[in-house]
Amino acid sequence: MTRMLPGLKRFFAYSEQIAIFFLGLGTFFLALSPLLSRHFLILAVVFSVLAGHWGDACYVVKRLKFIQWSIALIVLLAISLSYTITSVKHGLTALFHYTKLLYIPFLLALVTSLELRKRIIYCLISSAIVASLLILLAHWNILSVSLFRYSSVLFGQQPEGYLVNPIPASVILAFAFYFSLDFFFKKKYKFYFLSIAIFLFFSLFAVNSERTGCFIAIILLVFLLFRYTTSKNYIWPLLMVLLLSFLSYQIFPAFQNRVKDLVSNFSTQSASQNTSIGLRIQFALNSFTIIKQHPLLGVGVGGFPQAYKKTGGMVVVANTLLNDPHNSYLLIAVQLGITGLVVYVLFLLSAWIEVKKLWRDPEAQWFAKATLLALTFNGFTDITITSTAFGNLYVILLSCFFSSILWDKT
Repeated sequence: MTRMLPGLKRFFAYSEQIAIFFLGLGTFFLALSPLLSRHFLILAVVFSVLAGHWGDACYVVKRLKFIQWSIALIVLLAISLSYTITSVKHGLTALFHYTKLLYIPFLLALVTSLELRKRIIYCLISSAIVASLLILLAHWNILSVSLFRYSSVLFGQQPEGYLVNPIPASVILAFAFYFSLDFFFKKKYKFYFLSIAIFLFFSLFAVNSERTGCFIAIILLVFLLFRYTTSKNYIWPLLMVLLLSFLSYQIFPAFQNRVKDLVSNFSTQSASQNTSIGLRIQFALNSFTIIKQHPLLGVGVGGFPQAYKKTGGMVVVANTLLNDPHNSYLLIAVQLGITGLVVYVLFLLSAWIEVKKLWRDPEAQWFAKATLLALTFNGFTDITITSTAFGNLYVILLSCFFSSILWDKT
């Protein structure tokens, strides 16, 4: 037993490095395997605790109100288990998807240096590049590559869907495109980052079939150009983005088709009800019906499928049981009513306001604002925090960019 003690001491001495290593792996696998990414993030949190970051985590919770609001949201969800209309098992499963918000204080404590933050961003860019290459191989049918769900082929399981899920992957590509352009403006090896940005832009607008990533890329591009505009005349960045969007629409058929589909199907007419837009409108209308019936406290965590079924809406979409309305705000409002929705909105607002506390780190302020803009917009098109892929992405980014709050700790 005494012989084991020195080995354990050495093991715990390297806990922080191991936690950082798992955080890097979790970031790299964001676009390739959301489930594997989640496992690595959990390991990063465990080793962060073993490294003795409890004090930093508590300090962060005290300083940042948005983390306090995220904890309040989880507490409300846990309380709603007492009245949820679903089984306790399904309620606990739904609650588990929100607990990744609790990773933030412990992951944040790991990324306190600018160099480490840069490496985490490089891991995200690398993930996007690999995902783009796989998407291109599948698109052009090279080497018979096909896309399967959650990297099941890579890890020896049965193929049941996507290798690279195109919806979250497109948003990850948008962030990688944004960071690559930002590095092009201010880092060494400028043309190296520019070539990466061009490649990711081509993958997003010429090959990618998902609108969300394209629109988030445009939002982030506008935000980036505003940042680097020297004069107070912001009309030129806006015109540049509009011109780039117009050229993309004219040159890339994939992007053109997605825009045309968005415009032509944005109605509740029967012709559009089975399209992506039409279904989302149906989900929203039926969700509003549930919210009117349970306005204050909602139907409880995990109760959306059962409540939605009672509205008479379509409960099976693309051979999959509908578990959410493809909208983060509606999902929270259905489960927790107006009370939960207010708490979630306060979580977003307080995070935006508290960016000013990062005054020692101007780059982190801009990156944090970009992340919050994307998170806010993304919430209207998909579920974010409860999604494994989206949730991992935003938890990692918020942890990285709010980590400089620890520079104030004395």
